[in-house]
Amino acid sequence: MQKSELKQLIEQASGRTEADIVFKNAQIVDVYNARLIKGNLAIGNGKILGIGDDYHGKQEIDVAGKYITPGLIDPHIHIESASVSPAVFGQLATPHGTTTILADPHEIVNVAGVQII
Repeated sequence: MQKSELKQLIEQASGRTEADIVFKNAQIVDVYNARLIKGNLAIGNGKILGIGDDYHGKQEIDVAGKYITPGLIDPHIHIESASVSPAVFGQLATPHGTTTILADPHEIVNVAGVQII
């Protein structure tokens, strides 16, 4: 990260300059404390700057009644059991919030077969 980018993020996170985007009136899912936080979520250069009512953004989006959650992680999946390619699996899982998977490919022999020597 460039020094100038870091300085800009600090200025935005402190509220001294506008964030790139502020999602207003959000229900923010706090997975670490198992709670919902009602507030505004500020984003700068694709990074979360903070949560608070004092943020203003170049773009402000009212998301009242909607939830903001971190990307979901599926810690054990067998893509081949879905009978689709990994690319198709990703296209199907991503709209539902899954951003990361840990694939266990042990069933690939069921799909690809065994090479006879």
